[in-house]
Amino acid sequence: MNIDIADDLSGKASRVRKSRLYVVFHQEHELTVADKVEVRLNGEVLTCLNPLVPGSINLPVDSHNTPRQIYELKDNLPRCGNNEISLRLIEPNKRFRQEVPLEVTDIELEIDYDYPNGPWVEPQEYLPVT
Repeated sequence: MNIDIADDLSGKASRVRKSRLYVVFHQEHELTVADKVEVRLNGEVLTCLNPLVPGSINLPVDSHNTPRQIYELKDNLPRCGNNEISLRLIEPNKRFRQEVPLEVTDIELEIDYDYPNGPWVEPQEYLPVT
């Protein structure tokens, strides 16, 4: 799958506070601890920030209570223009996946910037309009 990015992050890397890729799985066909998923951005393997751990429930959920995995992009920033995202189930939960497929329902890319001159400070004359 491809995603287009309008910003040229190579010149703004110092201002990027957070850059993450979120992979959302279908809740009823959810990821199991035995499933091993490989996610790549432009050919580079990404590291999952919240891999499943046996005996725990550690996947954050989105607003619809759907589990998702988070991949840090700080060392692999997306480039301006077309970016290729690939997912591969490299080791499936053999017994479970015979009956239930693993489905990805959404992929989201988040880029969060710092202000160029530090944290936002309201000017003294600032009057918000309501």
